[in-house]
Amino acid sequence: MKKVRFLSLAAILALGSFVAPQSVSAYTYHVSLPDGSHETFEAENSAEAVHYFREHYKDGVLMKRSNGGLLDFQ
Repeated sequence: MKKVRFLSLAAILALGSFVAPQSVSAYTYHVSLPDGSHETFEAENSAEAVHYFREHYKDGVLMKRSNGGLLDFQ
């Protein structure tokens, strides 16, 4: 009986992970500046991130992930 309860609970938890929303409204983008500092900002998508980067930063590298994923540079 304990096995059945445990398996039922495990099945409910597994099903819940598929049903739960997995999307995010904004994604974090990372900017590496020439002086070695790093900054982050949020944007809805990559195109918006590139547009924001070009407007607000004169020099630097825009990355999708903190350890890579180059999107743009100036």
